[in-house]
Amino acid sequence: MADRNDEIALARSAAPASIADGATVLVLGPQGYKTAVQGTNGFLCYVERSWARTTNDPEFWTKMRAPNCFNPAAATTIAQIYLTKTWRNSRS
Repeated sequence: MADRNDEIALARSAAPASIADGATVLVLGPQGYKTAVQGTNGFLCYVERSWARTTNDPEFWTKMRAPNCFNPAAATTIAQIYLTKTWRNSRS
C-alpha cells in the first residue's frame, strides 16, 4: 500500500479494537515485513498479500490484500512460515 498509516489501519481491522490496539503491527516494504507498531498482548496483525507473482511484477504488491491477525500462539509459529516466505519473495 502506498500509505503506511493506511496499511496499519487495514491490518488492525482484522481484529476487534480490544485486541488490535495492543497487537504488534507489521507493514510490508521492499525488504519484507517490518514492525510498525510494537504490541503488548502477543497478537500480530498485518496485511496479507498474494505471492503468486514475482516481486518485480506491479500487481505483486496490490493484487490481493487482506487483513490478518494471529493470536499469540500462531504469532510465534505459523506467522513465521508466512514471514519467511515473504522474505524469500522480496529477494527475488
